[in-house]
Amino acid sequence: MEFVGGLVPLIILAAVIYAIVTAVSRSRRGRSDTSAPGIGARHAFYYLFSFTALMVSAGGASVLIGYIVDSLRGSLLVSPNESQLALGLALVVVGTPAWLFTWRQILKTIVASPHERRSQVRGLYIYVIEAVSIGFLAAGITSLINVFLGGDTLKGTHIAWPVAWGLIWSYHWWVESKLPASERAATPFRSIYLYIASAGFLVMLLTGLGVILQRLLDRAYTSMFFDDLLVTSNLWGDSLKTSLAVAIVGGFLWWWHWFRGTRSDEPTGARQVYIYIFGVLSGVVTVVAAVSLLIVILLQWLLSAPSISPADEHFRVLTTLIPWIMAGGLLWSYHASVLRSEAASAVAPESARSAYNYLVASLSLATLATGLIFLIALFISVTVTEARDYLVDRTGWQGQLSIVLTLLGVGGGIWAYYWLKVQKHARNSPEELETGSRRIHIYSVFGVSALAALGSLSTALFLLLQALLDSNLSAETLQDAQWAIAVLVTSGVASGYFALVIREDRRILVLREPAGDRAAKKRVTVLVPESALAVADALAVRLGYDVNVWLEPDMPDLPGVPQPSGEQIDATVNAITASQTDRVLVVMRGAALDVMPYRPE
Repeated sequence: MEFVGGLVPLIILAAVIYAIVTAVSRSRRGRSDTSAPGIGARHAFYYLFSFTALMVSAGGASVLIGYIVDSLRGSLLVSPNESQLALGLALVVVGTPAWLFTWRQILKTIVASPHERRSQVRGLYIYVIEAVSIGFLAAGITSLINVFLGGDTLKGTHIAWPVAWGLIWSYHWWVESKLPASERAATPFRSIYLYIASAGFLVMLLTGLGVILQRLLDRAYTSMFFDDLLVTSNLWGDSLKTSLAVAIVGGFLWWWHWFRGTRSDEPTGARQVYIYIFGVLSGVVTVVAAVSLLIVILLQWLLSAPSISPADEHFRVLTTLIPWIMAGGLLWSYHASVLRSEAASAVAPESARSAYNYLVASLSLATLATGLIFLIALFISVTVTEARDYLVDRTGWQGQLSIVLTLLGVGGGIWAYYWLKVQKHARNSPEELETGSRRIHIYSVFGVSALAALGSLSTALFLLLQALLDSNLSAETLQDAQWAIAVLVTSGVASGYFALVIREDRRILVLREPAGDRAAKKRVTVLVPESALAVADALAVRLGYDVNVWLEPDMPDLPGVPQPSGEQIDATVNAITASQTDRVLVVMRGAALDVMPYRPE
């Protein structure tokens, strides 16, 4: 196991080579001292070589420290593992001097060129190392705490990983902390690292607490409803100890990265993704999924209590669902409070909040549509087939009906709440109608539902025509087409509704335009000689929109065409605007401009 742990960093190297090389081009931008040929490639080589050497050295140190710990415990005195010692020494002897040499060259470059501190390659190098080392550090500390709690026996890796990877992570965190905040924020990799680490360790915390709560609830449930022989005598088992260790490590490292690492962050894109997608949306999905399963279980019991397992067995799954609901609720409520505090201080951008609302509306609408499809298909199936078969074997439809009712209730309720919310905001603030989030949402839903309607209509017609041509049209044809019909009805309703939404949005946007602009926009055609094309251009500028131009050939035996004055151009524009039709023909006769409104037949 120690040998594998020593080689893991080397495997990671292949995954970061491409990212380091790609970042070279970004590091050249904004640097005044990188004009020398090959300097970007040389820096990339230093960072890549330094990363490789450090991973080799860290792997060797882990193997070597593990060997020393096992030797001190006496586990290797009887049968020494010379190969482990040889591997650790070889990796340390080769990797450490190579890393020290290349890292010193990097530090010299940073001192000689302050712009290097803003280098994207340097930022990628630092935060990839911190990400790798914090992963091994978290795993090592978790296993060490588990040993102290009595969940495992002490091994060399339990000490080696926290020591070796802890030193690497602490050193690079210290190096970055010495830089000014503006230089730390110059690279996006810092925010990416902090928010990914925050998300990962918060998941560790909630997972550990969830497993602990599940074990306690299951123990209490078993004691209340089952025989005492089924209750384990030792609640403080290995799984509970491991979960407690996971919760402790996850909680501390989440606090470190979230409260210490991101407390001075501006509302960057990474922060908004973390809060809205991971924090709020993940919490909502977790709670909704767990509550939906809870509703399904309850409906299954109400619809078929006599034919399924006893209540104590049927509802034992509550001991698992309750921790999920609580974990998702904590995730949701905490990040929602962060959003409220940032919204009160005008830190969170309105576009991010709008995108979140439409994203939740999209997911809930998909849930509602799925429920409607299943409901229609189930209705057709029960109506067409012999109903007595379903009444005799009630499990054939009661499970589906439970799922359908849950999808309709949960999806419909959430969609109604968020859709009415965004609709109210759009009516109170018409500029919301032109946001990218709304346009993407309504046009995506309309497009997907319209395509689904066309596809399902084609499928239903194919099945109908096939049955007609085979002289086999019967109730079974409707049964075969149940899913196509269900998708057609659902998608048809959705596409029709959102077509009305799009039409209403356009109407409101037109009404928001100034009355003068709406009246001035007409279909204007201008007939002018070729030498007077500037007259048509002048009319287009004064009107504020393009006009159609018809060119009349110049007569070679006539003198130059006189040009109308500015007053004549203004009078022509006023006549076009005041016309009662939406189509106007302007004809140039000499220096005069005749305005002729007309209507098509």
